[in-house]
This record gives sequence, structure tokens and C-alpha cells, in this order.
Amino acid sequence: MKANQAKARAFVMRTLLILAGVLSVGIFNSCKKQSSDQSVPSNETLVRNLKEDPVFYKLRLQLFQLPAQGGSLVNSSRSGEVTRELSRSAFEHHMQRATRESDPVSQQIVAEFTGYSSFQLFLTSYLSLQETYHALVRKYPMHQLTIKEWILLLGEPSNQQHNLQNGTDDGIPVVSSSISGLCEEILRTCKNNALAVYSLEASGCTSLGALGPTPPGVILFSACELFALYHLKQMQRMCNLEYQKCLEKK
Repeated sequence: MKANQAKARAFVMRTLLILAGVLSVGIFNSCKKQSSDQSVPSNETLVRNLKEDPVFYKLRLQLFQLPAQGGSLVNSSRSGEVTRELSRSAFEHHMQRATRESDPVSQQIVAEFTGYSSFQLFLTSYLSLQETYHALVRKYPMHQLTIKEWILLLGEPSNQQHNLQNGTDDGIPVVSSSISGLCEEILRTCKNNALAVYSLEASGCTSLGALGPTPPGVILFSACELFALYHLKQMQRMCNLEYQKCLEKK
């Protein structure tokens, strides 16, 4: 039991290091400015208002319905399936080709990397999520929220919310009942924290005006948005890998 607890603590420390990496980048420091023309609510008031806002409840639902898999590509060969990582620059390249040129190969790569069965499903889900972020940013100073407050706000989704996505439990594989739930609980916490980091980054992009007006029928992704999305998939991938390691060490 003590050995399992030590492994759990080691896993949590690795997870915290992953989350700390993005916070040290300081990309959104320029967002953290207050307007002297209007009263800005304290974070305590902001958190309370968000908890009571149905639009924020919608955001939570959307976030927990995002595919928890992805973050790599699968190549089929005679020797079986082999996964390979997609670099950030390659992801940005394929995303631009998928949206601007409707390139079918790039669209398939983006869909697979983000965990969707098709590029259209990804696009529909992502744009709907961004609309929700925009609605909240127009109403609240979302850039004031810290990572700890995002974790508090998102919290643990209910079982019903978990099961909204293809009848699965947040993408967590079903394992033998003889295996302790420790690894599953750690995995869920890791993925929830990844969603909190993504929300911090995505709302920061929106506050910076990353998704401004575009011509009808034109879909553009800023570097800020692409970074946030790529980072989310990498964090989720790391959570899945560590989960498998946790199971193997039991």
C-alpha cells in the first residue's frame, strides 16, 4: 500500500511539473491589466458569479465532452500499429492547410491528432467551444482567473457528464475490477487539471482578441489558439501514458 502511495505521489509531482511548464511561459501576462473605467470584481466574486452562470455550466459540459484521447498519430504496418508524435510546427502546418486549402490529408491528420473521427466534427465542436469562451469573456474579466481558480471552477464532472461522450468515462479505459481505482483517480485528476490549463490559455487567447471577426466562410486559427490546443493534446497524451505506467507497476 505504501509503495502504491509513493508511486501516486511521484505521478502527481510529474503532473504538476507538466502544468507548471506552461505557467512559466508567461504568454498571457500581457492580458492581466485592469480597466480604470469600470469596476472589476474581485476573483472571489468572479468565481461565485461564474458558478451561478448557465453559460459557464455549458462551458464545463463542452470541456468534459472533449475527446480525452489523441495527441499522437497511429501508423498501421505489417508489424502492427505504431504511434508517432506530431510536432507543434507540423500540427500548425496541417491545421492551416486543413482550414485554408481544405486539404483532405491534413484534415484527417488534424482529426486524428485531436481525437475526432472527422475534421468536420472537430471543427464544429471547437468553434462551438470558442463561442462559449467569447460569451464569457464579453461578460467577465476571465483573464483574472488563476490556474487554481480554474481547477476549482471546473471541479469533478458528474457521472452523467462523464458518460455524455460516447458512453465512456472521460476516455478512461475499462480495466479489471481487481485493479485498484488509484490509477483511474489519478488519471481523472490529471486530465481535469489539463482542461484547467487549457481553459486558462484559451480564455487568454480570446481576451487578446485571437478570434476576431473574419470574412464569411473563412476560418482562421491564431498562433495563440493553436498553441493552446496542441498543448492540451500533449498534456492528455502524457496523462494517458502515465496511467498505463501506473497500471503496469501495480
